[in-house]
Amino acid sequence: MSSPGDEQHASGPNQPRDVRAVGTAVDRLTVSWVWEQGTGLPVDRFEVELGPPRGAVEWQRDDVPGSARQYTAANLVPSTTYEVRVRSVRDVTGPDGSVTSYASPWTDPVTGQTLREGAGAGCPVWPVDMTCCKDWPTDPGQWTDRHRDAVERATEILRVLTGGKYGPCAVKVRPCSPDCPQQVPLGTPWWQWDTLSTGEATWITPVLEGGRWFNRMCGCTGPCGCGPMCRYTLPWESAGVCQVKIDGQVIPKDPANGWSENGTRVYLHRPDGGCFPDCNRLDLPDTEPGTWSITYWRGRPPTALGIAAVSKLACEIYRDDCGDSSCRTPKGVKLMSADGYTFESEPPKNLADRLSRYPADVQDFVALYNPSGLTQAPLVVSPDVEWPEFEPADPGTVCPPW
Repeated sequence: MSSPGDEQHASGPNQPRDVRAVGTAVDRLTVSWVWEQGTGLPVDRFEVELGPPRGAVEWQRDDVPGSARQYTAANLVPSTTYEVRVRSVRDVTGPDGSVTSYASPWTDPVTGQTLREGAGAGCPVWPVDMTCCKDWPTDPGQWTDRHRDAVERATEILRVLTGGKYGPCAVKVRPCSPDCPQQVPLGTPWWQWDTLSTGEATWITPVLEGGRWFNRMCGCTGPCGCGPMCRYTLPWESAGVCQVKIDGQVIPKDPANGWSENGTRVYLHRPDGGCFPDCNRLDLPDTEPGTWSITYWRGRPPTALGIAAVSKLACEIYRDDCGDSSCRTPKGVKLMSADGYTFESEPPKNLADRLSRYPADVQDFVALYNPSGLTQAPLVVSPDVEWPEFEPADPGTVCPPW
């Protein structure tokens, strides 16, 4: 434990920038940052400090390797806002073996909030701007469960109204390779085709190549194809890749010896030119050898209009729950009295009628980005393409903020 007033060293490495903190579980907060060496010293490690908001004296400090650009703090309190700051450190060993540390200044504190109990970590709430919502605290640390519940409900409504297109959710995809080049040699006895114990062959399998159907004896087991794949295109739109696993091991994000991403494409980089495994054993969990998976944010981050819409909707939900008489009168009302408490409205007949009862920003956002009222994003299916399996993201998976 240390105090925020620790000594700073002006001759240290460059200061990190673009620090962000986002709750990824009820007891976890993922911190990410950007660091460039420039003309400064190289970095050996980063120091990440977490502390309760509003000027607490004691902070929790952890060291992170200099190659890292994100860190997940665990064992935190659910539904709690923490302040976070980061600095870079260079450790220099002298002739006598003593170590002198040179540190950059701390970054300005940013805040992040762990999820509340029962909240879905796979689909985080959207950012909100509640400045114009009467009696809504500007400091998230002062929000009550009623405030957080209103934001979660508003987020879910807009995610559904846009057909799941907006509001990224963390999902794990188990891809299938497209081809089946490892064929059993001609003349092999039929009783040797199905050598599941050695993982060398399976029964005759239909394979599509260039739109033509071939019956092949594949050289890998499990209900999936096989073949080299060094680049994989993610289904649907991606707001960022969280994790790549091969043979049960997490592969680092490294363009020299790991993986990189460009939009919906994920590239594997190996010094020996190796690709993703030829076979992906979908009959086994991705913690086992012979498997690989990619966890990513599926969907688009909300636009500025989307943030305005979810903020207005959350405010309306909160006011309605609290019985605030200043709530906007919804459209569809055909009879209303002031002091007599008479209220009558027509039930919504369709999606357009239901939308008319939401704030104008909500109507504009949905009309612009889902004008046809689709319940899910369009999907093109081709017999030439093996469709991957989807699973929920594993609890505790580190995902960078989108």
